[in-house]
Amino acid sequence: MSFFDDASLAFLPSGAAGKDGKAYSIKPTDGTGDFTFSRGSNLTATRIGADGLIEKGRENLLLRSNQFDTTWANIGTSPTSGQSGYDGSSDAWLLTKSAASARIQQSISVSGVKTISLYAKANASAGVTLRLDGGTNPNAKFDLVNGVLFETSGDVVEAKIESVGNGWYRCSMSTDNDATYLRIYPLDSSGSTAPTSGSIYIQDAQLEIGLAATDYIESGATTGKAGLLEDEPRFDYSGGATCPSLLLEPSRTNEIIFSEYFGSSEWIKRTSDGTAVPVVTDNYAVSPEGVQNAARVVVTKPSTDNDFAVINNNNGLVKSAGDKFTLSVYLKATDASQVGKIVDIYTYEIGGAYRAVKSHILTNDWVRLDAIGTFIVSTGNVELINIGKARSSAGGTTLANMATDFLVYGAQFEQASYPTSYIPNHSGGSVTRGADSALDFSSSVNNDSFTFFFEGSFSLADSAFYDMRVLTAGGNHIGYYKGFVPIYNLGSGQSFYGSSLAENTNHKVLFMYDGVNAKFYRNGSLYHSVAASGVGTFVDGLVYNTDEEGLKIKQLLYFPTALSDADCITLTTL
Repeated sequence: MSFFDDASLAFLPSGAAGKDGKAYSIKPTDGTGDFTFSRGSNLTATRIGADGLIEKGRENLLLRSNQFDTTWANIGTSPTSGQSGYDGSSDAWLLTKSAASARIQQSISVSGVKTISLYAKANASAGVTLRLDGGTNPNAKFDLVNGVLFETSGDVVEAKIESVGNGWYRCSMSTDNDATYLRIYPLDSSGSTAPTSGSIYIQDAQLEIGLAATDYIESGATTGKAGLLEDEPRFDYSGGATCPSLLLEPSRTNEIIFSEYFGSSEWIKRTSDGTAVPVVTDNYAVSPEGVQNAARVVVTKPSTDNDFAVINNNNGLVKSAGDKFTLSVYLKATDASQVGKIVDIYTYEIGGAYRAVKSHILTNDWVRLDAIGTFIVSTGNVELINIGKARSSAGGTTLANMATDFLVYGAQFEQASYPTSYIPNHSGGSVTRGADSALDFSSSVNNDSFTFFFEGSFSLADSAFYDMRVLTAGGNHIGYYKGFVPIYNLGSGQSFYGSSLAENTNHKVLFMYDGVNAKFYRNGSLYHSVAASGVGTFVDGLVYNTDEEGLKIKQLLYFPTALSDADCITLTTL
């Protein structure tokens, strides 16, 4: 029989990709529609896309982002629609001023690192200001005639003006300043708002979380969203896979404050011997997400091998002795002179000294380095992650081998025993990714005989929880249990646990029930067989325990019949 005909219910990365190469749903082959999926109500999850880049959820936090006569307040200005735009459309607006300091503005409430962007073109006026009102009132003034920056003031991380052709520019400003209004002012050729007349063309305003302007997202009465969304399964292409896995992970928290904004004061630049502290330049290079938001770190060599020179991030972490933790960060050599040089990462526990020191030899490619450790004291502060050169007495590199110029992106600290996918944190506190929860097909199950197949890998936690299971009435279940292949409490109470499977390794596992016997197959052979009087009524289909484990699902198949031994072996052969 065909493994993928109408007799089976198959949950697979469908391969039905859009023009951008991303898969958007998993379809059962019997035509009943998508499976149920949820991850919570945030955009903190990421995946590795088919292009090998980190993909995030993105959101334009402005309302009616290209309709400047509605949600926007015009103060001494009047907008006229139907103008020729930067994109060849007639969606641009002519913003005409009739008073000094005339502006258009929208009320906002957004904390953390954020970026404003706007497409603009000179007309009777020569420039434009992007400004956030609140705190230090960060603003950037742009010359739309010469395509340069007039000036910035306030708490501005970076301001950029980029030509998009035909006199149009995309102007952007990044800041971590909280504000209540976003304002846009036409300027004269000297960068002044004083003239009482003038005009500029504007189109497609955007306010988003993060250090860099990303592709424009249209918004209306609600914010606009794109990329990896809350209710979308994560088809992950890690390791250069051509066929993705469905990534299911427990809820995790990134304790690192400003995980991409390394120039922030939350990232402390330190040395042990009075030499110059490391110097950070944000938005220096293209990061693993394909956006120019990676930081450059330049380190002066300290006096001795046993001195340190690092950037480190702290937080008010609650911990106890024996708690496990995992830290991770993306690293890359800035140039060829740094290839082969070493960057250390580690956690420092006040009262407990160095923890989880790990060294990385830099290459021309981005590599995610991770380290796992255990706290030994219950009190005291924690330097969650240190990046640079550690003391040689604690396992750090030598002066001869240390990197003095490297790129960094995406720092993470999790209170758990293994790393999960990157959780962006652009705020002044910790950020939590909701647990992935998916796949209930109980209404489709034939209880007289069936075959249940899984291909993928798992990551273990410390306690024995289910990676996944099929649950029946009365609590009987079959499944994939902390890396074991079990038949547990099946039918008349029979139990069986097989030997452990290697974690983070691809496996093919199959359970077949024909009404008389239950059989387990794994990786191309029969692993265990037992007589069973019945498995009861299915109540939950597939259950993923979101408290502890992590799964990458390549294939998940249900057949409403018992497959032959030969077919079972064929399906599970690697």
